[in-house]
Amino acid sequence: MSAQCRAYGNLGLSYESQANFQQALSHQEQHLSLAAEMNDRVAKTLAYSSLGRIHHALENYEQAAQYLRQGLQIAEQLGRREDEAKIRHRLGLALWANGQLEESQQQLYKAAELFELIRREAHVCSDYKLSLFDLQTASYQALQVCVTSHVP
Repeated sequence: MSAQCRAYGNLGLSYESQANFQQALSHQEQHLSLAAEMNDRVAKTLAYSSLGRIHHALENYEQAAQYLRQGLQIAEQLGRREDEAKIRHRLGLALWANGQLEESQQQLYKAAELFELIRREAHVCSDYKLSLFDLQTASYQALQVCVTSHVP
């Protein structure tokens, strides 16, 4: 069942990358269902994150935020800081698009802080660190635009 769960997640990612969001949603919902049935919290985190990303792409910002908050809660409980940082970044963008600027700023700032912490502690290849730096930079850039658009 674990392989089937992973397969649904991977198929969902493939459809998402092709902008076939209805198929992506269908597969990620199956991914989440199997993850819940197996009580696989890591798979649930990934499924919630994917569902949030897809709903964001479909401009269903409130739904995106709901899924991302669920994924964030599990990522925090499991201590999966990289997943937490990525979800916070995406949640910040969804909240921003939904007009919730203050909470958006908080999420983007926390995401940037986590990316910095992970990069400092990482004992891995420079490509990985560069990838984290890119995400951290994107968080700061979104935060900067969000803050300046919030100023009266």
